[in-house]
Amino acid sequence: MKFQFLSTLLAILAIFATTHVASQSLKIPQNEYPKKIQKSYVPAPEAKELGEEELKNRETAEKLDTHKMLYTGKVVVDQDKSMLEPPERVAQYEGDEYVMAETPPMVEFGVIPATPFWFPEPVDDHHRAMWANWGQSAYYPKNGHFYTSIGDNGSYDAHLYVVEYDPEAKEIGLSAEVNEVIGRPDDMFSEGKIHGWLDFIEGPELWFCTYWSKYPEVHEEDWQTGYRGGHIMTYNVETGDFTDYGVPMPRASWPASRVDPNRRMLYATGYYCEFLAWDIDNRKVHWAGHQPDGIQMSNRVLLIDDKTGMLYTSNRHEDDPEKHFIKYDPYKNRFELTEMAAPPTDGQAGEMRASTIRRNSDGIFYGVTT
Repeated sequence: MKFQFLSTLLAILAIFATTHVASQSLKIPQNEYPKKIQKSYVPAPEAKELGEEELKNRETAEKLDTHKMLYTGKVVVDQDKSMLEPPERVAQYEGDEYVMAETPPMVEFGVIPATPFWFPEPVDDHHRAMWANWGQSAYYPKNGHFYTSIGDNGSYDAHLYVVEYDPEAKEIGLSAEVNEVIGRPDDMFSEGKIHGWLDFIEGPELWFCTYWSKYPEVHEEDWQTGYRGGHIMTYNVETGDFTDYGVPMPRASWPASRVDPNRRMLYATGYYCEFLAWDIDNRKVHWAGHQPDGIQMSNRVLLIDDKTGMLYTSNRHEDDPEKHFIKYDPYKNRFELTEMAAPPTDGQAGEMRASTIRRNSDGIFYGVTT
């Protein structure tokens, strides 16, 4: 097993065995979930009144929209030799550190036509809504389409979509709005984003977890609206239907999530580093909660070794300033603290922030640090 980061390679595992009784009581009620929902995209109504800042944003965007992409979903292609002209500070290393391509890349640009396009002023302590993407996209070989997500980072009346891109037709499509699918009224706290990965297993079902958009966590008055926490869901990319598997761990939400397709397990970590290991076939929790003393899993990245099924991430515990890697063994339902850590940057210990989805041809995972 090898991990390679941008500056060095570290590899020695030391096992720190721990014990834990898994929270087997946290099962999703079978009489309530899963719920299969058939809905399609319906444009959300635009705000009737916009604040001064948002009016300026709209004016600027429309002025710069020279290719009429803003409201149409139109995709344009850019390919220019100037893309191969490196900045001066990089050009000096050409030949020794890198080789420049002869053909410039072909880059396709489009504006996802998610609605509403513009947002009213926030009320109370809610932040301004804004469209963004946080999670890793996925590719479905059967139709050749790419899938990602977009959310408005909202708290109430939030908007969250799965996005489909057809590179051959150069068309952008949207799913039904996720909060509408779940059945959230506008006055209930909503799901503002998909922050983890979108993962296929073997069919058209795209797995993901939802995440709240209030930090560090939802306020008590928000819970009182009926919000229970982040959901496990799937989106069928062939039919457009959703399946909602409910909230596996009340009062937790999921900034990081991954699916192991070989062992059919879903993993997620919460804002406060809660860890979820969920059996997809049996809809059963293997672990739900915090880890043993001295271990606090990162809520930004989960690396799954597709060959062994082991899961890795950085340790955020205050007693581990070097942020050693944690290994979770799904067969034993145990955690191990390793002697391996990401190389430090600027004198600070680096926490793994992202990684490749699988080993490369040399058997190595690549990652980057914060």
